[in-house]
Amino acid sequence: MVGRRRPVNEWRFDGSGLSTRMGPGMADLVAALGLAIAIEGAAYALFPGAMKKMMLKGLAEPPSHLRTAGLAAAAAGVGVVWLIRG
Repeated sequence: MVGRRRPVNEWRFDGSGLSTRMGPGMADLVAALGLAIAIEGAAYALFPGAMKKMMLKGLAEPPSHLRTAGLAAAAAGVGVVWLIRG
């Protein structure tokens, strides 16, 4: 039907992608989350033993060390995005 407006929650499979319905910032966020999930999944698929050892080492660390490492990683990630998108 010509002129029919699609509902906001209707998925498109015509190649236009979801970015046509969400802002460019939101599309970038979804793409970044998808990439992070893909990289983490690849690490578990390729190195399951090493990932288990890393988890055990993480459990042995005090929470303050994990918090510091998490803040450092978050700051590094923001810095990389800032340098690229600047």
